Amino acid sequence: MTRIGRKSRNIQVYRFFYKMKRIVYKTIDASVNQRGAMEPGCHFKNRTSSKSLIIRKIILFALITLFPTYGLMAQEDKINYKHSLDFTPLSPVMRIYALHYGYKVTPKNELVFSPSYMKIKYEDIGHTDAWGIIVGYRRYLWKNLHIEYQLWPMLDRFYDQNTKERMPRSFDLWNEFRFGYKFDFKVGNVSLFVNVQWPLGFALYSDPKGKPDAFKEKVKKEPLFYFPPLFFIGINF
Repeated sequence: MTRIGRKSRNIQVYRFFYKMKRIVYKTIDASVNQRGAMEPGCHFKNRTSSKSLIIRKIILFALITLFPTYGLMAQEDKINYKHSLDFTPLSPVMRIYALHYGYKVTPKNELVFSPSYMKIKYEDIGHTDAWGIIVGYRRYLWKNLHIEYQLWPMLDRFYDQNTKERMPRSFDLWNEFRFGYKFDFKVGNVSLFVNVQWPLGFALYSDPKGKPDAFKEKVKKEPLFYFPPLFFIGINF
């Protein structure tokens, strides 16, 4: 690719990054303001602005890392396998089920898609009953060391354990950051891998009509969710 071509692509990436940052910031502010409005007796402006600022910093750091301008579109390395499928045997433990499909755009940039289902149990509150999809982007930093960002739009019918009833269907938008390493190996001519990742996430938006008050209190006290390192087993093709 010529120098002019690279410059043109970098400008496009800058514009994409700027637009994405604005969209994410608006979503964060709307979500945090909504939560602040539901909290009685709180100092609305100070509480929401401080929460928003912290979350903005996390998102900005992720975007800067995940969408570097140089080399995003043009990579000279060879792609051995463009496609992959993986799952985690820990799904029955976490009650989160997904089958990830990965598509390598370049050797260092991969898109991730998956159907998903969550039936997470919250003690003395109830459990989710949420179907959705996962859309993610994975950036390889060095060899198979990578960081990943995922969006989880979900439709949930939360089961309230106290009333023994299901809440109205509601829309949730979760996001998750992951840091990990992918270990490739072969069995015969089949290319397999084990992907070890450490996830950290929080809700960008959750419809308050679809959750009981006990759940809202729990999320307010513990906004971040994380797990010990997870491992995924998959195949390259």
